[in-house]
Amino acid sequence: MSIAFLRLLPDTDGTGRCNIYIDPRVLEGKEYNNEGMVRAAWLTLHEALETESTQQKGVVFLVYLEGALLRHFDRTLVKHLANSIRG
Repeated sequence: MSIAFLRLLPDTDGTGRCNIYIDPRVLEGKEYNNEGMVRAAWLTLHEALETESTQQKGVVFLVYLEGALLRHFDRTLVKHLANSIRG
């Protein structure tokens, strides 16, 4: 969890949905395992779901892409995250 490639922002959007900020550049040069990253994502989602409006209206993922290059995207990690969220 010390890498913090995604985090829950303190404010909701205009409709009451929680915002989760993702910065793929943070992962560059870091050692991590996919299982740990999926666990971190789920902990962040559960934190967001503590808000009743998020339970009703959902979550917004904000992906910061300025300066991001293809090498910043770990396709295997993205696949694990997508499969985990999809169910």
